[in-house]
This record gives sequence, C-alpha cells and structure tokens, in this order.
Amino acid sequence: MEIPDHGDVVRLLSCGHPAPLLQHGREVAPVAFADPSLPVNLSGLLPARHHIEEVPFEPGDRLLMFTDGVSETRDASGTFYPLEERMRGWLTEPGSRIPDLLHTDLAAYGTGHLDDVAALLVERLPRPAAAPAPRP
Repeated sequence: MEIPDHGDVVRLLSCGHPAPLLQHGREVAPVAFADPSLPVNLSGLLPARHHIEEVPFEPGDRLLMFTDGVSETRDASGTFYPLEERMRGWLTEPGSRIPDLLHTDLAAYGTGHLDDVAALLVERLPRPAAAPAPRP
C-alpha cells in the first residue's frame, strides 16, 4: 500500500491476501482488483508481473486490510465471519476503535483460538481548513 501525500488515491498491490475493504461514506465494499498478482509463495512459478491498482481514497475514507484468518474465522455452525456486515455496523465508530472492536468480535464469534489474524485500518484524514489569505 502506498498513500501519496497529494491526490485522493491509494495504490495497492495484491499478492494473495483478501481484498481490503474500503469504506467511503456509508458504503463498505471490497476493493476490486482488475489484475491481482500471484501469492508471494507462488510468484516464482511464472515471470514476475505485478499490477498496482490505484483506487480513490478521499478524506474520511477508511481502508481495512486483513489476513485470511479474519475472513475465515468460523462460528460453531461453520459460517464464515461476516466482516463486511460488521464494518457497516461500525461506520460511526472512530477509526481508532475498529481494531479493538474487530478483535473482540472475532474472539466471540470464533470457536477457539484465533489463527493468522492480523488487520490494519488506515484512515484518510480530512484536509485542514485553509488559512485565510493575509490582508495587504
């Protein structure tokens, strides 16, 4: 992931992990990769080619990157963890609370210890208000 200082985009390279979830306003959806790269451990099988996706990432947007241990956590009936649904339920939560909410919810949802669970939430902060021009 690369977030340039200028411009409202994020640049992403997918090498086998689940697509990150992008929250834009009240919408939460996985980032659609047009051309994902092979997983890191398989990249030696074919000539190297990596496509970097440039995705809109505006002030107020949040991006949740996570390992498959998050999305593959199952409850007692075998149902996968409903990550998108949970993220929609946390739209108004401060970004700083999301990792703790996610960890607590995953632990309660799963049937045992958590395995291969890692998540990172990145928020594009609102731009500071422009200072008024000095008067001559």
